[in-house]
Amino acid sequence: MQASAESLLMPREYTELEREQNTFIGIRIERARRKAKISQRRLAEMIGLSGFKQMYRYECGQSMITAGRLLSIANALNLPVSYFLEGLPNAITR
Repeated sequence: MQASAESLLMPREYTELEREQNTFIGIRIERARRKAKISQRRLAEMIGLSGFKQMYRYECGQSMITAGRLLSIANALNLPVSYFLEGLPNAITR
């Protein structure tokens, strides 16, 4: 079954776990950014975002962050990606 063009444009609802994880990672991003004394606007510029609004959405947990974007943020803040994932709710650790 092929998805309609309209359904491809509509964002899907996040599950409760996804919302919790987005919020957790967002808090870690904000904490690290503030500790580094970098504004949302500056961090957004450092990782190639055109404005700070998307950075705000990441920090508030409104947007799910991709692995690549999280790596860019980690590199910009000189932190390992694991910093943002340590203690992540329901994370699988091996």
